[in-house]
Amino acid sequence: MFTVRDRIKSSHLGRDKKIRLSKLIEIIQDACQIQLDNCEVTQEYFSRCNATTYIIYWQIDLLGDFHYGMDIDVSTYVYSMKKTYGERNVFIRDDKGDLLVQAAGGGANVNKDTGEKCPMPKDILAVYPLEEKWDMEYLSRKVHFPAEAEEKFMEPVKVSKSMIDYNGHVNNARYLDICEEYLRDDFDVARFMIAYQKPAKYGDTIHPVLYDTEDQIGIALEDENRECYIKVMYYKRGSLDN
Repeated sequence: MFTVRDRIKSSHLGRDKKIRLSKLIEIIQDACQIQLDNCEVTQEYFSRCNATTYIIYWQIDLLGDFHYGMDIDVSTYVYSMKKTYGERNVFIRDDKGDLLVQAAGGGANVNKDTGEKCPMPKDILAVYPLEEKWDMEYLSRKVHFPAEAEEKFMEPVKVSKSMIDYNGHVNNARYLDICEEYLRDDFDVARFMIAYQKPAKYGDTIHPVLYDTEDQIGIALEDENRECYIKVMYYKRGSLDN
């Protein structure tokens, strides 16, 4: 298990003093990136094959509260690796060791230049370091919106330069900034699922589609042809026990 120490700062918190989910994604993905940077086997694969990993999905369960100035430990490891696809767990604990977040995510191994699948060589795959899959509820990585929810087409969002990261497309956290606008103030998120389908780039127009029920809020960010960039499903606290 690889662990980095972080601290909750004012920029991590929203106007309700709770952790912003886009900032939580940044904390998680930064820890994963540092882990990959420090994994010699991964770096050998990246170097030899001109490869990288693109996140495909996240399931993130919020188990505790964050507050300003809190020291946190963000831990992660890979529990499954195939030729073109890997899966990992991530945990965030406070300085007492109490679990605040448990998460599972998956990523595709792709060629840096083409974005096409880039199989990991057998000799690297054979020695890839794996740890035991965490005992938690794992949902399907495919996001399905509530059948009873009415589609609501929201105001389009133009992709600006500030949304683009060094990969040349919209940073994963920026999608959640867009989605945050459609979360009701009384909707306390206990879990959220993210399925990334295709990257949005500078100049694209994102068309949000809202699927809102009492206990679930689904949001699809689509292009003008209704092809999806990303799907997000939020689950209200208390609804997971039903």
